[in-house]
Amino acid sequence: MTSPSVWGLCLMYGFVGFAGNFITSLLPVYLRDHRRLSDDTTAWLSGLPLGFGVISCLTGGMLSDWLIRRLGSRTWGRRLVGFVSLCSRPW
Repeated sequence: MTSPSVWGLCLMYGFVGFAGNFITSLLPVYLRDHRRLSDDTTAWLSGLPLGFGVISCLTGGMLSDWLIRRLGSRTWGRRLVGFVSLCSRPW
């Protein structure tokens, strides 16, 4: 309970979890009911964030591996990718 790292991880997972739940459960309802989009368009637009998530996950892994080789530090190779990706999200 006294570790700042644990509190930081809890906050990060809380925010990321909220965004993930919104994308998988509320986004399709919003697009269909409030924007009056067709079912096909709603399905396509609802799947885009998940598809881009797959691409960014693979790209982030490759970038992290490259940074580890370049910097020689596994700690900073992992931290930099996570830090930049979470701080660069549009709010």
